[in-house]
Amino acid sequence: MQRKLTGTPAPSRRKSRGEEEDDYDSPWKETIECYFADFLALLFPELHALIDWNQEHVFLDQEFRAVVRNARQGKRTVDKLVRVHLKAGGSLCVYLHIEIQASREHNFQKRMYTYHYRIFDKLDGLVGSFAVLADDEPGWNPGQYSYEIAGSRLKFEFPVVKLKAFEQRQDELLACDNPVAWIIVAHLTTRATRRHNDQRYQAKRHLIRMLLGKGWPEQKILHLLSVLDWILTLPEELEQSLWQEITADTEEPAMNYVTSIERIGIQKGLQLGLEQGLEQGLERGREQGREQGLEQGIRTGEVTLLLTVLEHRFGSELTETLRNRLFAADEARLKEWMIRCLDAKTLSDVFAPPLH
Repeated sequence: MQRKLTGTPAPSRRKSRGEEEDDYDSPWKETIECYFADFLALLFPELHALIDWNQEHVFLDQEFRAVVRNARQGKRTVDKLVRVHLKAGGSLCVYLHIEIQASREHNFQKRMYTYHYRIFDKLDGLVGSFAVLADDEPGWNPGQYSYEIAGSRLKFEFPVVKLKAFEQRQDELLACDNPVAWIIVAHLTTRATRRHNDQRYQAKRHLIRMLLGKGWPEQKILHLLSVLDWILTLPEELEQSLWQEITADTEEPAMNYVTSIERIGIQKGLQLGLEQGLEQGLERGREQGREQGLEQGIRTGEVTLLLTVLEHRFGSELTETLRNRLFAADEARLKEWMIRCLDAKTLSDVFAPPLH
């Protein structure tokens, strides 16, 4: 008979609810990057069928930032620019601008058009624009931008998917093998349980138990657990209670999920810290360390976090030589490697000599 699990995960990687709003941006950004083909298959199946998936698709984050740098068109939730190849036209290369918008925006259609023509002008290629509306307003469904002056006409149309339309289809989504379907359910649940922690607790427990029972490959379950935990945030005391309950009545293999979620959580927390201001995050950590007399612990923690990110990001343990290099590096070099982790394609890219 297998031993029952006891214990709880380490403290959550993000603040408790009440300290900050629910985070819709970061989980959806990761969803698109990790499950791009699944994302299109579920939400834009016609587009998915046109793409040659035998060829690599490339996310162009730096190029997109350069294109829209001076376009002050309001707060974006998630914008991604992806280069793909189509099956037709001799594997034609095209650019896809995909946005997930979590709240109603007055100039949304105009911004979609602005980014479309800027990408077209800058990259000199065919562009497709697609929007996912993740807001709560059923009457808001923008899909075109147009105007006319004395016979001169402009009409820009783009496909739109409204997540709210899935509210009555959640059982269907949970029966689906597409991981994005589960993330949509988590998103809708987060919206529906805002300021109702008891309801969110019950819903989150139900989703986690269902996911642990799916029989999917471990890595798929592990990653989905981490994303669900990221979206469905609870106050710290409820998080602890939830994981006590999950681990108390789950067979032993599930502990691997719990401990791995903690590890992935550290990585995500670090990446978010980098994106929102690496220097501020490190300085705050040092101040706390000094207050507790743990300066050396902070230094070791920074190296350990970077080590965790590298091994999770590139899927293998670092050699002893690289580990020694991390612990011997000065503060400036650690910062440089941390920042490179965000966009590097390979482990070698992280440690490559700086360009002069």
